Amino acid sequence: MIVFISDLHFVDETAGKQNIPTSAFKLFLSDIKTHSEKTKNKNKKLKIVFLGDIFDLLRTEEWFREKEEDKPWGNNTKNMKKRAKIILDKIAEKNKDTFNLFSKQNLENGFKDNHIETIYIPGNHDRLCWMIDELKEKVIELLALSANNKDNFKHSFSDIKHGVYATHGHIFDNFNYEGGPSHTDLDHGLVPIGDPITTEILAKIPCKLIKNIKSKIY
Repeated sequence: MIVFISDLHFVDETAGKQNIPTSAFKLFLSDIKTHSEKTKNKNKKLKIVFLGDIFDLLRTEEWFREKEEDKPWGNNTKNMKKRAKIILDKIAEKNKDTFNLFSKQNLENGFKDNHIETIYIPGNHDRLCWMIDELKEKVIELLALSANNKDNFKHSFSDIKHGVYATHGHIFDNFNYEGGPSHTDLDHGLVPIGDPITTEILAKIPCKLIKNIKSKIY
């Protein structure tokens, strides 16, 4: 059985407390277990595919601390990579109870009759997670990925046996995908205009408004 889940957009909460509660994922795993138990196949295999935008490294106020060249659409600097790691670490802390649910031990205990496997496909808001080694290592830890599984950190997932092909939908959005139809690493590494739009407009405007209102009140 293959289960897909995407666009969770876990954030560090600096630009708003918008994380999905842990209780939702308890229900999610409970539903998967119910369906799995109905499977008649004795050799049960379960794949949970995280299909992009699991982590949101753009919807944060952390980038306001950096110079333009040190932001995700800048010059791929050391400062950018350090800031990205800080953001991901904060995301991990804010959602630690949820990530504990997806730990290897918890999944194996909850699905004892299954061979369970987690797979991660990056999207556009977590584009940096496959580009920066330190972030890759953290994602492997948080989602209980196998470092030897070649399906991880690819830009699409396919399973011939199940007749399935899946990818994150940003490749159909000109605002969030700058690459061509070949969909290579180089294509996916290009910075889309959606990156600065998300951070400099969607995250910054509320931040500026709140500060402006507070300054007038006090």
